[in-house]
Amino acid sequence: MGAQPGEKRRRGVRASRARVTRALNAAGLRTQAALAERIADLEGLETPPRDIVNRVFREVPVDPRTLERVARALGVEAWSLYKTRDESGDFGGTDGAGDGRGDTTGTGAGEGVPPAPGAPAGRRPLLRRPGGLAVAGTAAGLVLAAVLVLLRGAAPPSAEPPG
Repeated sequence: MGAQPGEKRRRGVRASRARVTRALNAAGLRTQAALAERIADLEGLETPPRDIVNRVFREVPVDPRTLERVARALGVEAWSLYKTRDESGDFGGTDGAGDGRGDTTGTGAGEGVPPAPGAPAGRRPLLRRPGGLAVAGTAAGLVLAAVLVLLRGAAPPSAEPPG
């Protein structure tokens, strides 16, 4: 659960990309750059804070005050942009490798992987759950054993008569 040896723990809150995108559209903005410009206008900054907007959209853990700045520019409460446990299987911080988006390949903790059609909301696929690989391996072993039993019972009779 904690940071690995030699790895710096990343603290902060993570925004939900889907929630931020909905708020962006509701605010009448079309791009992340437009959002950064609005923050600069509201705060009297000379240069738009594109880097913080980019980190928020990549779901990288940020300081709560950073998310409040983004929320203020979007005209929403900061808490309404927080990423919840239901939105992600990988709720912890990033491991410092990569860009903080988590796994989008379908090979890691399940972040960025859409739920299967008909799957209940907030449930992770079997292989993404703790112990899921063991359950899947056991199930595969049982299926293989059943197939072998069926194949042995369905073997063609030998050409030689018994006896």
